[in-house]
Amino acid sequence: MCWIDADPSAFRIHVGEVYLYGGKELLKVSRVVIHPDFVHAGLGSDVALLQLADSVQSFPNVKPVKLSSESLEITKKDVCWVTGWGAVTMYRSLPPPYRLQQVQVKVVDNALCEELYHNATKHRDRGQRLILQDMLCAGSHGQDACYWPLVCNVTGSWTLVGVVSWGYGCALRDIPGVYARVQSFLPWITQQMQRFS
Repeated sequence: MCWIDADPSAFRIHVGEVYLYGGKELLKVSRVVIHPDFVHAGLGSDVALLQLADSVQSFPNVKPVKLSSESLEITKKDVCWVTGWGAVTMYRSLPPPYRLQQVQVKVVDNALCEELYHNATKHRDRGQRLILQDMLCAGSHGQDACYWPLVCNVTGSWTLVGVVSWGYGCALRDIPGVYARVQSFLPWITQQMQRFS
């Protein structure tokens, strides 16, 4: 689906369930706000906000995560996880019974990630920067996120640090996934929350 043409009625949010088809009602989305600089995932600004029609506070098994602060530094020492119902490998969708998946991943320094991607693409993009400042890389040893969010346990709190953006394949060895770096978009996120609250 193209984010530029995102229609709120095309989305439903699954909340508080371990199984994708757990029988609970899906929440409706009332608004989709796309970052104004978004053109293509590889060009950065690959982030959008969904405003729910109803609150999720009353749902069991739902706990909030904090938004990353602008000063937060995530390193490979931080414990980070991706969870979701997306693909489990590059060529394999999540099989029945569609149980929520999770995998621990390590954050990869942007400079190393840049090098890994240039190696993976056989340097055909030589001279072109692939991993931009508003991106974050995570994953290793064949563990990666195929369309899941990235949260890290920083000083005892779960913090949303990334949203899956793009990558070379999915869960390939030594090719980390590329995420939109949430802290790069905090001013925009705050502005949109104030605008639509």
